[in-house]
Amino acid sequence: MRFHNSRPVEAEDVLASLERARSHPRSQLRSYLVEVETLRALDPQTVEVRTRRPLPVLLNRLAFVYIVPRDA
Repeated sequence: MRFHNSRPVEAEDVLASLERARSHPRSQLRSYLVEVETLRALDPQTVEVRTRRPLPVLLNRLAFVYIVPRDA
């Protein structure tokens, strides 16, 4: 997968986007990710998302987070 400028999408981009959605004061998605406990990159193409408890709707909630370049 690549961004519009042909740069590859990497795990660090996903982490930065999820962290922004979780912690930015003006984020309207904070409540969607409140159960996320930790985020980490396992390798350049794999992200691990750990939740505080089982959360069957997590994938639905993650679909609302736009992934943008980490330096955006």
